[in-house]
Amino acid sequence: MTTKKTLPVGPINAPETSGDIAHPALPALPASSGATWGGRTSIVRKDTEYVQQHAAYLQARAAQSDAMRDLVQSRLTLAVSLSKLNTLPEVCATEYLKGRRERARDLRITQLRCEEQELVARAAVLAARQQLEALGALPDADSETAQHGALTPGEVDELLSSMPDISEDTRKTLALLFNARLREKKA
Repeated sequence: MTTKKTLPVGPINAPETSGDIAHPALPALPASSGATWGGRTSIVRKDTEYVQQHAAYLQARAAQSDAMRDLVQSRLTLAVSLSKLNTLPEVCATEYLKGRRERARDLRITQLRCEEQELVARAAVLAARQQLEALGALPDADSETAQHGALTPGEVDELLSSMPDISEDTRKTLALLFNARLREKKA
């Protein structure tokens, strides 16, 4: 009668539960292959093969666990991307408003820079006029218009008086308008 040798396997523990998910516990594995027949070197060889096979099994389980974790992570990333697709109109509207506000800000900055340059130029002109007044060298309006090749108020009055079709009231009105316009240009 032959007796069949069985490898002792440790007790299988009942599944541990955390919440609703059951986590089965791994069986307690023996420290050796259970080989007792043969020489010492053959027993050690069988034990070594057993440990190598068990290590390969554990590495495969670890790789499987890593792959499952990566799968779950990629599915979470996909779910986040899909939820972002639902908000696409709001995202587009926000980007459009950002662009409009940025363009409006750029225009406002350009306008403020232009106003700043204009104020600096006015200040420079005012400082130059004050220096000329201090030196007493500020030219009067008649000589200034003569320098630029424009007519002086006296010359305009002469021209108007030489035209008989224009009445005296119209001549006075034109002279007043011309003098006012010259004062505007000075200021």
